[in-house]
Amino acid sequence: MLPIVAQPTKPVSYVFTHFETSPEATGIHSKPYAVILSILLSSYTLLGYGTAAHLTEETKKADRTGPIAILSSIGIVTIFGWAYYLALTFSIHDFNYLFDVNNETAGALVPAQILYDAFHGSEVYALSRDGGIPFSSIWRRVHPKRKVPTNAVWLCAAISIMLGLPILKVDVVYNVIVSLSIIGWVGS
Repeated sequence: MLPIVAQPTKPVSYVFTHFETSPEATGIHSKPYAVILSILLSSYTLLGYGTAAHLTEETKKADRTGPIAILSSIGIVTIFGWAYYLALTFSIHDFNYLFDVNNETAGALVPAQILYDAFHGSEVYALSRDGGIPFSSIWRRVHPKRKVPTNAVWLCAAISIMLGLPILKVDVVYNVIVSLSIIGWVGS
């Protein structure tokens, strides 16, 4: 859905042939090495193999079906991860702005900036209009003069502020939140 919303998108030639190794920031000078890293990045979480491993105990011929299920889940996660990164890459509006310290994510959270540029806070209104979130009747109200869903805008702002406040003080907070979420999800 992201490339559909993030119009205009980058052309296919940009996505598959344009390289930004940024050696001054990353230390990477080699384009082939950047390609290898980009392929590996799509499967870095390896989420899903745990479920396959646990369900293997309940299947017939677990010695054969278990490894197949684990390898299949890793392959599926890799494909969907690659599709996610392609969607992000197609949706880049201004590459230099992604790393700009004056952008909405202070240049630190590139995927979040791409999503922000694409959606500009329009998700809450669309979800509430369709009754997809609690208290939808409040969030979908459109201001009569400004023709803007003011309540939805304030909700997005409040949630963003609550999630962003710790990041202002300590940069690693975002990484901690993501790491704890992954550990909790995989652990559960």
